[in-house]
Amino acid sequence: MKKIGITTFWDTPVNYGQVLQGFALITKLKEWNFNPFIVRYTMKEESSTESNSSKIYRLLSGKISLKRYFKRFYYKTERDINRGFDDFKKEYMSFSESQYPSLNSLITNYPQADIYITGSDQVWGEWGSENKKRIFLLDFLPDTIKRISYAASFGRNSLNDSEIELFRHSLSKFEAISVREKSGIDICNKLNIKNTAEWVADPTLLLNRDNWIKCLNLKYAPQKGKTAFIYLIITVH
Repeated sequence: MKKIGITTFWDTPVNYGQVLQGFALITKLKEWNFNPFIVRYTMKEESSTESNSSKIYRLLSGKISLKRYFKRFYYKTERDINRGFDDFKKEYMSFSESQYPSLNSLITNYPQADIYITGSDQVWGEWGSENKKRIFLLDFLPDTIKRISYAASFGRNSLNDSEIELFRHSLSKFEAISVREKSGIDICNKLNIKNTAEWVADPTLLLNRDNWIKCLNLKYAPQKGKTAFIYLIITVH
């Protein structure tokens, strides 16, 4: 059974979607007889290296919004609420044995796997250092390891000029590329790399109703009358 390493966001205290997309991808890969696990990249390198002046510049230049910035203080109090994420991940998800705080820690001792997948979530987003971006571009791996993205999101419509060469170099090593938004197709096409990116569904949509009920041992009671399921995509300013 081939092992698949996954780089994605995984340690949120508040984001249900983050946890469920990781669960769904792992569940689907297991269904296809792979042995998947999420790499426990902690991003401690990010929090320890960014200076206060850099944070102020990103606020003033509009790279992060005041609304999003001040939400962080709210989230700190939200961390005290037990949503059961740790118990859920322990029961239903698989992770690397070790934690990895930095790019160098992964280069020197990455978890062994036959294939690596990056995604879903906004793993190719604008925020963060070059080292963080290289991790989610799987740039810590030797050239012998196959690389794939699944429903990776840029969370934007274009790359910064300073990122273009990094993304072009890294994505040219991928066996297959898929993105979560149509705008991601346009970004990849502009890089002029050999692989054509595909537009795919978020991992949570790979599982149908019966899959969710079975995987999570849910109790399902048919509803009387008509019902509607609403899936909202909200732009955050």
